[in-house]
Amino acid sequence: MATVVALVVACKPKEGGSCRGTAATCTDPTTALVCRSGTYVAVTCRGPGGCAVSGEAVTCDDSTGTAGDTCFGVKPQDYACSSDGKEALHCEDGRFVKYLACRGPQACKVIGRTVSCDTAIAEIDDPCLIPGQISCSTDRTTMLQCVQNRFAVYRNCRGRHGCYFSGDIPGCDETRAKDGDPCGLLGLTACSDDGTHEMQCNGTRFSRLRPCRSGPCTVVDHPTQPIACK
Repeated sequence: MATVVALVVACKPKEGGSCRGTAATCTDPTTALVCRSGTYVAVTCRGPGGCAVSGEAVTCDDSTGTAGDTCFGVKPQDYACSSDGKEALHCEDGRFVKYLACRGPQACKVIGRTVSCDTAIAEIDDPCLIPGQISCSTDRTTMLQCVQNRFAVYRNCRGRHGCYFSGDIPGCDETRAKDGDPCGLLGLTACSDDGTHEMQCNGTRFSRLRPCRSGPCTVVDHPTQPIACK
């Protein structure tokens, strides 16, 4: 929640009118006028606290917003969540801009002066903050990793379990793969996506190891040899 504390001026202010200092007032339950660089600007107070006047203090709850809304911009940042909880916003140059996509089940929540955003589910090129963070794609076919503040493909999860969660920890079913799919465990075996070959990880990428001549490559429940290929 962003809070504006200022003197409520005696004359009736209007948007675009001149003002001094940090003057502010409410024009309706969801709108405040705030003095910015000598001019009144409208701030939308979409949060549950709305706009309220208590004595000489004006509060504006802009914890819920839309990209492009005017924000108060308290330091170090003014944060908000979109009304559907799917985006976290922060204030730049007096307006809210998209900060993070909150696609996970916990969505977006404003906590005091900060924002909590669930990025356990993400899409390629979504912004991210924690280098190396692992998430699942929205369609559960890909495991993503935070690289240079953007989510990028980390693993292709072509097995029947796709990208899944064990508690809060994402996992990736790599029992099926295509030539060139990224991998990290040297010697890891998989079935080709079309079932014609056994695949093996060289430490960075999957490649074909041998053809399955007696039938399709199948995934089996075995701790050391998860596939069958003859």
